[in-house]
Amino acid sequence: MSTIRDALVKKQRPDRIPVAESRNRLTVEGKVDRVNFVQRWVNDVDDRIPRFKAAGYEFVNNDGISVGDDTVDYRSTTDTSIVRKGVGGGKVAYLMQIPREWYEEDQAKKQARVDEIEDAMVQSVNADQSYGKVGIEGRDNKSKVAEKRFSKR
Repeated sequence: MSTIRDALVKKQRPDRIPVAESRNRLTVEGKVDRVNFVQRWVNDVDDRIPRFKAAGYEFVNNDGISVGDDTVDYRSTTDTSIVRKGVGGGKVAYLMQIPREWYEEDQAKKQARVDEIEDAMVQSVNADQSYGKVGIEGRDNKSKVAEKRFSKR
């Protein structure tokens, strides 16, 4: 008889999360359009929110979205029409999104700048009369290699 009672009590008890276990504080679930938009958390410090808005980011509406595991202040994150979450130290992060097309354009511009810097690094190797080899391997497995000869002193 105690086994049936124990089973009922265990069934009614909520799942426990041990204190030492890691938590999903910023995991976003629900109605988030991940196909047409790219989301990111933006801390409300200095001028970050206005900078992101100027870049085309918008706040994600809090319609059918849940964020992370429940915390003591979980109710305060649902009393607004936009998704926000306390991230510690008195800071609040807002979930913002940008159209995927714009995001990919921005990433291409950033990568073009990185490529430009890497090209300059490889070209500067050949500027003097030295020997050796300098190489930079990118994510796409394309490598930029310059031969460099180091003069013996």
